[in-house]
Amino acid sequence: MAHADILLYAIVAIVLLARLWSVFGRRNDEDVQRPNPFATPAPTNSNDDVILSPAGRNRDANLVPPSFIPLLTAPTSLAGALERVKLTDPSFDEKEFLQGARTAFTTILGAFAKGDLTPVRSLLGPNVLPHFEAAIAARAKSGETLATRVIRVRDAETTAAEASSSEARITVHFESEQENIIRDASGTILSGGPGKIEAITDLWTFARSVKSASPDWQLVETKS
Repeated sequence: MAHADILLYAIVAIVLLARLWSVFGRRNDEDVQRPNPFATPAPTNSNDDVILSPAGRNRDANLVPPSFIPLLTAPTSLAGALERVKLTDPSFDEKEFLQGARTAFTTILGAFAKGDLTPVRSLLGPNVLPHFEAAIAARAKSGETLATRVIRVRDAETTAAEASSSEARITVHFESEQENIIRDASGTILSGGPGKIEAITDLWTFARSVKSASPDWQLVETKS
């Protein structure tokens, strides 16, 4: 091939590359750039609260506020709600929480049956405690007694959760086998009996202030 032909092809190639660069290598300043949907937005200069560390409020202005941290799951799903709880309370672990809920369930039922809420008073929210006390007082006034034995908790499952900047709430579905015996003042059995096992379903809602230094959850609502 003649040197002149090679030179001609080289010139044509250079011209084509220059035109391609002019088309694909530049972005018009007026073009709207598509935001990255997976990028975490930069923090703002607002006075919104930031995530609290175990030692208290974190003063690092570069931390991203919880409301700007993208959830990995749909926020309306149970998984998304539990993730929001985790964001507001980094120490939260669902497995450990459910283990504690099981213990609280049997302990509270036992204290209620005995008519002495002293050991579990800190576990009862301000809306629940008066109802428990009123039921115990009414039982004592009528001379009735209640003996409760939780044979086993067959299942304890999270069914709902929610979190705000101040509080986290989790509802647990309990399925248990219990022996409940109610006697009158003379000792006559009014309900239940030895060996009579009942399958009972309960929905208990626990709450915790995310700004509290205490890791304890309180029972704030009960349904059967």
